[in-house]
Amino acid sequence: MKTHSKLATLWLAFVLSIGVLGFGSCEYLPEIEIPEELPPIKPPAKSYVISNPYEGVDWAVHGQYKANFHAHSINSDGSNTTAQMVEDHYAKGFDILSMTDHNYLTINWDRATAGLSPQRKAEIEAGVDRGGRGMIDVDNANEQSATDHINSFFATFNNASGATMASTIATVETLGGITHINHPGRYTGGANSNDATSIAASNNPTNIQKYVDLFMSYPSCVGMEIVNKIDNESKSDRILWDNILKLTMPEGRPVWGFSNDDTHSLNATGYSWNVMLLPELTQAATRTAMETGAFYAISRVSRLDEINATLPNGSNMPGSGTSSTLYLLEQPTPSISSIVVDQLSSTIHIAGADYDSIEWIADGVVIATGSLLKISEHEEHINSYVRAQLKSSTGIAFTQPFGIKEAVKKDDKEDDKKDDKEDDKKDDKEDDKKDDKKDDKEDDKEDDKGDDKKDDKEELYYTVSFRVFDGYYSIGYVQQVKEGESIDWEAVAAHYPKSLEGLEFWCDDLNGNPLWEPHAPIHADLVLFPKFAEVKGSN
Repeated sequence: MKTHSKLATLWLAFVLSIGVLGFGSCEYLPEIEIPEELPPIKPPAKSYVISNPYEGVDWAVHGQYKANFHAHSINSDGSNTTAQMVEDHYAKGFDILSMTDHNYLTINWDRATAGLSPQRKAEIEAGVDRGGRGMIDVDNANEQSATDHINSFFATFNNASGATMASTIATVETLGGITHINHPGRYTGGANSNDATSIAASNNPTNIQKYVDLFMSYPSCVGMEIVNKIDNESKSDRILWDNILKLTMPEGRPVWGFSNDDTHSLNATGYSWNVMLLPELTQAATRTAMETGAFYAISRVSRLDEINATLPNGSNMPGSGTSSTLYLLEQPTPSISSIVVDQLSSTIHIAGADYDSIEWIADGVVIATGSLLKISEHEEHINSYVRAQLKSSTGIAFTQPFGIKEAVKKDDKEDDKKDDKEDDKKDDKEDDKKDDKKDDKEDDKEDDKGDDKKDDKEELYYTVSFRVFDGYYSIGYVQQVKEGESIDWEAVAAHYPKSLEGLEFWCDDLNGNPLWEPHAPIHADLVLFPKFAEVKGSN
């Protein structure tokens, strides 16, 4: 890298050559000489707004916590006591366990029948015998089973005979709790042993609409199980999930996908779980992640993907964990280490481990593979959302859906106004109305000459873009700032994870005019730039 001033010159020339609104990935090698003429780069035809469920996650700081939100004891139809189930999950590395016996309110582990002693509960929460790594429960949990099964959390409620899915979810919502829907394939026919019949049930419009109506009516119902146990009854529930998302995401209503053991015995624990991305291991943080989608789901088995669909001897994989399936617990599963969404270049990048491929799904169809998705290259296949799944021969991990919406540019708005004016000219009545309005405005101007001009002045805003180059790709963030006001530096700092430490930073207005010189690399404490008092740039 030559000098900061030289970089600023290159950056300005580059922006002016392609237009900032069309900014995409950039193959920029710092050590090469600057050519006299930069090669032309075709900007993307469209830009997009990406709704990112992981926006609040600092991947370098947040912990990844293993969670099971569906487990049973002898208080309903399980084979073991609550105390034994808690100890088993603790020994298998879980960090969060919700005991959800059928129509039985588990206030917490030590207040359940055959539960933990208060002393042992405190030890497990403190991580005794596990290097200080604690495990927490979820208060007031229940699998409401008077109708199609629904897990409820944080609500002191137990449904009664005659309850419906809607009445159960509504009551929990009124009490301040949240819910997710369990193993829908059991009720739709998606659990049928014949794959074609199972898939057809998850594509059935009546089945789809049933769940869409519930999710659209009750915001507190945060999602559904997309994997249950060893993916037996749930094998086509990812198909149902995509069909639901096709109808809810255009309305801005995400539905989060959960993966749970639904364990009824010790051998049935450890096959399906959720990875919660939390700033701290607390019930409050866990609830926030469940509501906002700040987690991803993992399963050791995905039958329709032929991942561990059979036992080593070729016989069918059991529907739930048994002594014959314990070998699966030793196999690696895919994980995610970071997800970076770049709004400026309309890209999503995933980094992880122990996977063979990454598939990008839109409307239930694989539209791309690889760690980087460029929305503009697949826009004809993306309607309202995209999600990713990381696959190996021994497991699969699912991201939550990202909302995709085409951004409305200022130029487009101006074009629309011009088109409207042309249409109005063809309509005599509209012309008359327009003339009347114009006359009224002229009269108003004459009447208001004595008024304070500042009151009539239109407020100006600057769209400021912040970009970091890692040598090949830009990671950007845009903030709109009112003239004379300060930049929201906390919001800027929160956007950039600490994993970007050491990269160079540029800032410019939307016309490509630098607001200040490039300066020092990003620091680990996220003190990114000097705090200028006001924005100075071009409107």
